[in-house]
Amino acid sequence: MEVVGTVIAAVAGGTPVAAAAEEQAIPRSTARGWISRFAERAPGIANRFASLAIDLGSGPFALPAQPARAAVEAIGRALQAARRKRAGNVVGVWRFVSVVSGGAPYMAGSAMRPRSSP
Repeated sequence: MEVVGTVIAAVAGGTPVAAAAEEQAIPRSTARGWISRFAERAPGIANRFASLAIDLGSGPFALPAQPARAAVEAIGRALQAARRKRAGNVVGVWRFVSVVSGGAPYMAGSAMRPRSSP
């Protein structure tokens, strides 16, 4: 899970897929599959985690226009807010993503839907 997230974050930040895959010692085709699934779900992931961050007490914030970067930024904001609320007692970033999303950002066939407003 951490390897998947590390590759996703690196590529969202501008690292080429081949370089991110090599850094994590995984096949490029595997990395491309993860990136493809994440990119398809990025708008919903960004929405879900931005909402969670605000629900956990984060102030308002702007997200990048590029969906994958927005999703990674929203995940980071939600994790920061969760750590503040829980006095730092929160798992690593990609385990946090998996717990919150049920693994949807990386699993084939699963979709992360935006949260509905109450």
